[in-house]
Amino acid sequence: MSQKPDFRAFEDWRVDDLAWVQLGFYDQDTKLTVAQKKVVEKNAKLLLDRDKWSAHVQAFEEQLALIKNEEERSQTRARYQIRFDHHTFPDHKANFFGFHFPCSVSFSGATFGKGSVMFSRATFGDGTVSFSGTTFGERVVRFHGAIFGDGDVWFSGAKFGKGGGSFYGVTFGDGDVWFVGAKFNGGGVSFKDATFGDGNVLFDNIKLIETPVSFEDTKVAGNFFVRDITFPKGANFQRASVKGTADFSGNTFHEVPDFRDTVFARPPEVARMEVVPYAFTFMTPWWKGESDEAAKYRKLKAMALAANDHEKDGEFFAYEMLAKRGHEKGSKSRFALFINWLYFTLSNFGQSYWRPFLWMVFSFFSFFVIYALNAAPFLKPSELSTFARWHSLSNTVPFLGSLSRFAPSPNDHKTSFDLAFNKIADKDGPVDLLITLGIFQNFFGHILLFLLLLGLRNKFRLK
Repeated sequence: MSQKPDFRAFEDWRVDDLAWVQLGFYDQDTKLTVAQKKVVEKNAKLLLDRDKWSAHVQAFEEQLALIKNEEERSQTRARYQIRFDHHTFPDHKANFFGFHFPCSVSFSGATFGKGSVMFSRATFGDGTVSFSGTTFGERVVRFHGAIFGDGDVWFSGAKFGKGGGSFYGVTFGDGDVWFVGAKFNGGGVSFKDATFGDGNVLFDNIKLIETPVSFEDTKVAGNFFVRDITFPKGANFQRASVKGTADFSGNTFHEVPDFRDTVFARPPEVARMEVVPYAFTFMTPWWKGESDEAAKYRKLKAMALAANDHEKDGEFFAYEMLAKRGHEKGSKSRFALFINWLYFTLSNFGQSYWRPFLWMVFSFFSFFVIYALNAAPFLKPSELSTFARWHSLSNTVPFLGSLSRFAPSPNDHKTSFDLAFNKIADKDGPVDLLITLGIFQNFFGHILLFLLLLGLRNKFRLK
């Protein structure tokens, strides 16, 4: 005859006892009842004694093992949860390295005192794990190699001190993982080599104070949402992989994020993403050595292009062109630097139509003055204004002069411009100089017209 399981020693872990259901599993604010406080204090005292905790957890698992039916065993496990809600742990007493938590567990609203908080190599059974509203101390919080089951994991509203948080090599199950509104006050936060299951991974409205973030080599089987966060320091997503939907919209990066070699199964969302422009000077020195920022912007451009976000595509292309100056092959010579600078100055690398238009206006007025000064000794004031205006306009706007020649006019008709130009020639004026200046202005006008049309095309995606 098989032995029946006996869970009388674990009544404090029952879900339906002591109004835990009314409290809620993620409640960060509601005060505990006297009975609930006693349960929390009892659980905390047990947790702080490694040997007693291990023996108690082992006894719980042994009783579960007596249930042969896997579905029934899973349902029984789900009826238990370990609560540490709103408990204040003593200083330097938070080393839970390798601990096993056999069912749902809640540290919601708990406070850890001075010293490091260690959950490295800890294992969590199937069920929800909540650190919502938990306040960690000023030292580092480590979850190195921790393994979570298939329940949801909550760090929403958690507060990390200056030591930061390390989730290196953590394995999350197929539940959702929430870091909504969490706060990191320095020290860095790393999910390097972490693995997320098929659930939704949500990092939303996180507050980072002088805190770099790393998702290097992270693997996400589900959806990955990193949204509406200001990154004051570096953000590293190198070699990460996302099989579901990836959304990076609304983020602000004060340093260019690193998405190199990141693999997305679907085009990631980059709408409203703000990335710091590359720091530009007139002639970025080519002796500064190698820089990888151009490659980072290039990856951002590819992400925007994949998502058909043409505005961001153009923005990141412009940053890439600035960042490659003096650092990449073909961009180090003085001539290449000058062309790069000229392309930026005239049109922001084809992203602006206002710049070439304003340069055309500048060209018209500048050459108008030059033509007027050279023709003044040979023409009357009324003739001078007409000559300088038309000569500058026809060279500023390419093809305008050619089009005027094909306009209907009487036989042998000469325009006032032609008459003025002939008058300058008859008086041995500087005709050659005026023609040469016109050729130069016309060549410059062709370039500006091309850049104007390119800017319009890029802005409105004209074909």
